Amino acid sequence: MRIILFMVAVIVGVRSSVAAEPPTPYEVIRFPSGKLTLGGELFKPEGEGPFPAVLYNHGSAEGMLSDAASTAMGPLYAAKGWVYFMPYRRGQGLSAKAGPYIGDQIAAAERSGGHNDAVKTMISDRQARGPVSAIPVGE
Repeated sequence: MRIILFMVAVIVGVRSSVAAEPPTPYEVIRFPSGKLTLGGELFKPEGEGPFPAVLYNHGSAEGMLSDAASTAMGPLYAAKGWVYFMPYRRGQGLSAKAGPYIGDQIAAAERSGGHNDAVKTMISDRQARGPVSAIPVGE
């Protein structure tokens, strides 16, 4: 419980400190995901790179359907010389039109057939996207 309260305090503190300054604008990035095009938000520091980078893989929680996380954290990383990128999953934020939101699909499956149908929905969704391939890091 303490960790949750701590995280809430950090997010509230970050949001209030960012709100006091003009927000750092982000660049909207479009990228392919199979046959779909997804979107994300890119924050870059001033100057010429190369820069270290953060790829923020947000969860499918309330509030993550918008830019709440990226606008709270992106400017902080950019101010410290980091590139910060937050992609959106299908059905969320800048990728809202790319397909259904997995949370809605799981909830519908749970309503119609319980937890087992929800698990089957998640598995079939993952399988429909094809095999997962490894991308070498640092090469």
